[in-house]
Amino acid sequence: MTVTTFSAITGITGTANQIAVTGAGNAKTLALQSPNNANNILISQASTTPVWSTTLPTTVQNNITTLNAVTVNSMSLGVLTMTGTATLNADPTAALEAATKQYVDGLVATVGSKLSDDVTQAAHGFVVGDVLYMQGAGTFAKAQADAAATSEAVGIVTAVADINTFTYTFGGLITTGLALLTPGDVLYLSTSTAGDIQNSAPSSAGEVIKPLMDAISATTAVWVNHLGIEI
Repeated sequence: MTVTTFSAITGITGTANQIAVTGAGNAKTLALQSPNNANNILISQASTTPVWSTTLPTTVQNNITTLNAVTVNSMSLGVLTMTGTATLNADPTAALEAATKQYVDGLVATVGSKLSDDVTQAAHGFVVGDVLYMQGAGTFAKAQADAAATSEAVGIVTAVADINTFTYTFGGLITTGLALLTPGDVLYLSTSTAGDIQNSAPSSAGEVIKPLMDAISATTAVWVNHLGIEI
């Protein structure tokens, strides 16, 4: 391609769909209209005879796979199919804006955190998998379905940071502290062991039928925590 350099432009004139630029000893005439007014693309303008084409150059086609329907500033142009990664400018701030991955991940983390709570309780003695009830203000103990007072379970221990700190989860998917479950079983609060679960409903007088979770795999269950019923 020939490049014409002007140190100063002294004149621009137009005639017959052309524009002529002159200045500082140089001159350039550019054709402005494609042949027969067709929907052609100006590929290059190296001389007074331009190069027109009805298709995009190969390098451009390689970057755009399909351009069928795109909306730009409320103008519908078709559907856009891309090969590559689209990076958004920022997290959405309005209802119909596109969401970034980091925005969605943040929401998931926030929802997850609302189903668990970290507790500081001196020498709590709990391990992951223990089912707890509120023994008093801010004090937890292992729940057991042998009496109404100890059967009102509030959650299950899902992490133990140290002897004084633990995390209990009170909703959603439980993926820690469970083993040897049968998918489809209803898991009840144990009547014989404090903090434990069993896969059969209590049946003796004075015991409490307290469904806690529904097993969905050998190590995973959904916490549902139904109302306990004393026998």
